[in-house]
Order: sequence, then structure tokens, then C-alpha cells
Amino acid sequence: MMKRLFASLALMAVATTAFAGLHSGTVDVRILAINDFHGHIVQDRFITKQGEKIPVGGAAWLTSRFRKIESQPPLALIVSAGDSVGGSPPVSALFQDEPTVEFMNMAGFDAATLGNHELDEGYLEMLRLWKGGKHKSSRYYPKPFPGAKFPIVCANVVEERTGKPILAPYSIHWINGVRIGIIGVVTREAKTAVAAEGLKGLTIADETEAINKWADHLGKYGVHAIIALVHEGGEQKPENPTGVISGPIADMARRMRPDVDLIISGHTHTNINGFIGRTLITQARNYGAAFADIVMTIDRGSGDVIKKNALILDATHDDLIPAFDVERMVANYEALAAPRVNKVIATLKRGYKRNDGKDALGAVIADAQREAMKADVAFMNSGGIRSDIPEGVLTWGHLYTCQPFGNKLKAIQMTGAQVRKVLEQQWRTGADGREESWMLWVSGITYTWDPKALPGSRVREVKVADGSPLEDAKTYTVAANEFIAGGGDGFTTLADGKVIATGGTDLDALIDYFSAHPDPPDASGRSRRL
Repeated sequence: MMKRLFASLALMAVATTAFAGLHSGTVDVRILAINDFHGHIVQDRFITKQGEKIPVGGAAWLTSRFRKIESQPPLALIVSAGDSVGGSPPVSALFQDEPTVEFMNMAGFDAATLGNHELDEGYLEMLRLWKGGKHKSSRYYPKPFPGAKFPIVCANVVEERTGKPILAPYSIHWINGVRIGIIGVVTREAKTAVAAEGLKGLTIADETEAINKWADHLGKYGVHAIIALVHEGGEQKPENPTGVISGPIADMARRMRPDVDLIISGHTHTNINGFIGRTLITQARNYGAAFADIVMTIDRGSGDVIKKNALILDATHDDLIPAFDVERMVANYEALAAPRVNKVIATLKRGYKRNDGKDALGAVIADAQREAMKADVAFMNSGGIRSDIPEGVLTWGHLYTCQPFGNKLKAIQMTGAQVRKVLEQQWRTGADGREESWMLWVSGITYTWDPKALPGSRVREVKVADGSPLEDAKTYTVAANEFIAGGGDGFTTLADGKVIATGGTDLDALIDYFSAHPDPPDASGRSRRL
């Protein structure tokens, strides 16, 4: 691939040579974009078309698709809008997500930004992974992992002391004589979606203000074709180019400078392909199951984008063979992980889904944590549950994929009034002024709530396990993972309680629970909407 020559302009520039796409003083540039890949290097996604289950995604297949597209004009830039890693299946996660970075290097990525999950283990580990360095879980250890061969750009994660970004805020890519600037930002939700200790000394600035600042800077250097990689999202209804785009990404687009031509979004795992004003916005679901195929036409003289369009395509395997080099790399990591991943834990009589009533997995996880910590009550956040659990043979790998973060469990002393307040914190006003719901799975209590009431006063009747009312003045022991126990996801009242014990990890608790209860009791009906 004739694509990788790095040069310097301002903070970071990438020079890219292309030999196609010229017509009448214009240059066509293709951008291939993914978001929220989350380390899914092993093919594990499917779509259904006309009743047929069709495999999509997988690192080797995605690489093959990108290489096939790149073999035809116009030349493509390949980018990621964040959460490339974090919350990953074990074949990537057990090796600190280095296999995913290796895939991105081999596939020829040109730029990526941070998502909140890149910061799950703190910003120092994020820097080690992307910039290179040693880690005992690395296949390279004691040698350092070499890191990414492409720039990681993020303009709004800044040092509190200096006000400077911890990464290059942008990169510049030269294609056949025209320059394209790529600016990256991460959602401000990372403030509550990441453990506070991992962001110590940092602040996350307003995404749009950061983009506008650096877009203005790029303009002064003559860069007028500008792409924003934004790890924040929304939705589009209906899911086609005529649909209305809503949510935080729509608000950001309205506030952005008009010279931001393209927003490649992420975070909400949705399909987006449409315009707000003259700005094109895309998002391609998640896990590498789809990608955005975008073409921009740039005026060679002015450097301005004069036309742009996009398709959101399923990452099917039609007419492909997997890229051998990537396939071999993934297979090597699969072999290293196999002894742990394939260990049998139990045989389940039924499967459990993350959001499916009676078989809701979150409630079962809450039961496991309450049992592990010998608590009266347990809370489990939905964002910590990454996959369903299948019926039949249950392996360590299934449970790791479901609970990949390795959070320690905490036992917390709280009053009944505080427990009630935690429940109320499920509904709140977001940074964009919209109401948000952050629903918890519970164990040891049942409750009713009124959606017509104002946030802060929605919870009605709360009962404990024996059917008696929750008493505001009574002290209860509450189990929660260390992330929400520290106030993560905005559950600050949990952090107000007194931690009386630290247990094993959430994964340990789930393994022990399914080992002891291969047919767990009914977990339905704990939260009832009035």
C-alpha cells in the first residue's frame, strides 16, 4: 500500500500519495469509517436477510474488504470514531487490546480518535497502548508493544495544569495535492463513564468548542476540507438519508463552524447517514458489522469540499477471502487465549439476554453480586454488560465477554433513603438539556416508578426481599461494582455510602453464581412502570 509517509505541519501531518480521482480540477477522496469496534477481531456478528443468517465483520474479513475497495480509485482514508478497544472479547482484551491495534495497523488505518472505553484503564494505559510500551499481559513482554502506526487525535482531553491536549488534536492528510484535516473529540460523558482515578489531572472540554477552535486553526494553514471524528452520537428516524437526526450529535453539528464538512460519529451504536445544514453526519452501528463508505469531492484550487455523499454498508463477506496476514495474527491470539476461554463453567437450561424481561441478564448479574458480597441489595449498571449468555455449555469465555472490565465488588453501608436516591438517579438531565435514562438492574428490592413525575420524585413503593417496605432510616448493605460504587455513570449517591468490604471481581462472582446455580431463579418483575 502506497500510503504511509509521515510529515510535520503544526502538530501532526500525514502525507498520502494518490494516483486517481482527478477530474476537471477536483479530487475525489473516499473515507472508510468504523466506530465502536470494541476489539471484535474474531468474527462473531450476524445479520438476517430474507430469513438467512449472514456473517458480518471480523478483522480479517474487514481488512480484505478495505483492501479491495482501496484497489480501485479514489484512494481511501480509513478512520475510526473511537471505542476501537475496551469492553472487548477475550481474544483482544486478555492481551490489553494490542491485537486490535495490530489489526488496525495491518488494515492500514490512517487516523482514529478516543472513545470513553479507550480510557477504561486510565489515560496512562491508553497512551501506552497507542503510543507503545511494556505491559506484562502483552505478547511482546518484556519488549515494548510498538503501538499504532497512525495518529490518534483528540482535541478535548486536556491537562488541567496546562490546558493542552494530551494527544495531537488533529492530523493533516495530503491526497493528490489537496489537504484534509481530521480533528478528534471524545464525549464529555467520559467524565462519568470512566473511573475518576483514570482521568486524574485531566479535564474533558466541550466537544464542539474544541472542534471549532482547531478547525479555525487549520483554516489559517489553508486546510479547508475538514473531518471531525466525534465519539458522541444520536439516532436517525427513519434510518435512511431522509431521516431526521437527533440527539447530541445533531446539537453539535448545529454549533459547528460551517467549514466542518463531515462528522463521523460513534458512541450510540446506531445507523446515521444524513445532513444537518451542509454537514454530512455518519455512524455505522458497532463491532465492525458495518462501515461508512463516504466520498468527498474537493476543489483542487480552493481546497473546499464541493460535494459529499455516504453509504452505510453491512460488512458482509461476499466475494472475499479473509486477509491471510490478519487471519493468522488473530488465530495466534486465539490459540494463546484458548485454555482460559474454553474452560467449561456450567450447562445452562436457558440463555440470558441483556434486555429481555424474564431472562434479563442484568438482574441475574445483580443476584450474583449480592450473593458474593452477602448484601441486602445490589445494583448493576447496564453499560457493564457487553453480551448475552447462550443456552447450553457455558464457558469462561462467554462470561468474560459479558463482564470484561474486571471491576472489583464493593459492599457499601447505606440508609434506605440513600438506596431510594440511587434509584432516583436513574433519570436525570444530560449536558444537552435532554432527559436521560440510566436504568439499573437490581437485586434484593422491587420498586414501582411513575414516568409522568419529575426526575427526582419518580420512585414510588420500594420493597426489600422479604416483601416489607424499604425503611429510610434503616441501614442496608449494598453490593455494586467499583465503577458505579465510585459514582460512575452519575450514580454519585453510591459514592456517599461507607465501603465496608472489597470482594473479588464481577467476573468471579458471575462464575461462582452460575457454577452454583445453573438454573437461576426467575429474575423478572423487580421494576414496574406505573
